Amino acid sequence: MIRGFTQKEGDGTFDPDMVFSPTAHGPSVRLLLAIAVQQGRTVGQFDVSNAFQQGIFLAGEIIYVRMPAISGGGVRKLLAPLYGLKQSELHQLGFRSAVYEGCLYTYEEVDAAGVTQRLDILLHVDDGLYSTTSKELKDRKFRELRKEIEFTDEHTLSTYLGVHYNYDAEKGICTASSEDYFRRSFTRLHLDFMLKPEFRPSCRDIPFDPAINLCEDESDELYEEGKCPINMRVIVGVLSYAASTTRPDLSYIVNVLASCVSKPRPKHVKAAYHVLAYIAGTLDLGIIYSRKKVAGDDDWRLEAFCDADWASNTVTRRSRTGVILMMAGAPIIWKSHMQATISLSTTEAEYNALVYMGCEILYFFRLLSDLGQRAIVQGSKGDGDRAMAIRCDNKSTIAISTNPFNMRRTRHIEIRHKKVIEWVKAKLIKLVFVLGGEHQ
Repeated sequence: MIRGFTQKEGDGTFDPDMVFSPTAHGPSVRLLLAIAVQQGRTVGQFDVSNAFQQGIFLAGEIIYVRMPAISGGGVRKLLAPLYGLKQSELHQLGFRSAVYEGCLYTYEEVDAAGVTQRLDILLHVDDGLYSTTSKELKDRKFRELRKEIEFTDEHTLSTYLGVHYNYDAEKGICTASSEDYFRRSFTRLHLDFMLKPEFRPSCRDIPFDPAINLCEDESDELYEEGKCPINMRVIVGVLSYAASTTRPDLSYIVNVLASCVSKPRPKHVKAAYHVLAYIAGTLDLGIIYSRKKVAGDDDWRLEAFCDADWASNTVTRRSRTGVILMMAGAPIIWKSHMQATISLSTTEAEYNALVYMGCEILYFFRLLSDLGQRAIVQGSKGDGDRAMAIRCDNKSTIAISTNPFNMRRTRHIEIRHKKVIEWVKAKLIKLVFVLGGEHQ
């Protein structure tokens, strides 16, 4: 923070105790696109030119910076804000900052026909993504914005934050792919031989071998320092970004490999090569959002699934949580991770997963409200029922989630996990039983 202590509270644009990097969350990007697909919106992207020079001081604001000795020392007056100044955001054009997404800015106005038109802008440092219901509104606000800062308006959405998008408003479809990202990464890692046609027979059909136990057992052989044949940290870093943007099928194996990057064993290196071979054969896989409506209903189909693998870690005996939330026919939120505590039963493990899914749904509903989609949050039946169905394959978990009384075998479950009962009563969620094989 540059001279942050000189900035005063009260301008209404920032909290002086909070400093964060202006980067958008992945679910926010995907939700913005899913809504655009459903409503046939115009979507595009833009890039701020020399963003670090485009900031604007508030009226009467003067900031001086003490220069380091290597630059000659002394004090200099800033002619323009730099990265790190909390008051560089623009609000004077009428945009409202979203409550639950710090990089989302929304603008609403009612046109001559009495229809509310929207322009949503999502920022990731100097890369912007916009979605609008009115091209005329977008063009007008961007003309106003150009008077304040310099940026390029690329109009059509193509590649944003390393992900390639193909958006068609008329057909109501948007595809997201990391193929170009993987090709660049394989070349940088000197693994581009895997992308050649002759390597195709060696590709894998699944991202990992379920027969291999990848838990960090101390009895397993350990590589000597500097002897590991691959850089696990770099590979896991490459895979992590793809697993969090367009490839939910990689979430599990990436999370497992991320836990052993400091002390990889031969089985972990083998698993890393396995997932790379899987990716080489599935480069074109991605996410496809499509315009779908529920028959006889104006609302959109929202689907949530949660599951748990009890005591799956044979060393720590902790369980694994897996959740996914679908909209417009594709995932918006997904996660696979180890639970923080040891569960004494499958019911407790499933209950922990249910709590995590409920928190994600609560965040999802708040994002929808920020984007003006309050009708979805409130439900479409007209009776105030807005409960979102969570599909779970454990009947005991469903039973204790709808029963406020403590049972002998569930008294030890932490109080914070009882939040599920409150969510069910408030009709935020409802629990639906499905057979294990029916989980998507």
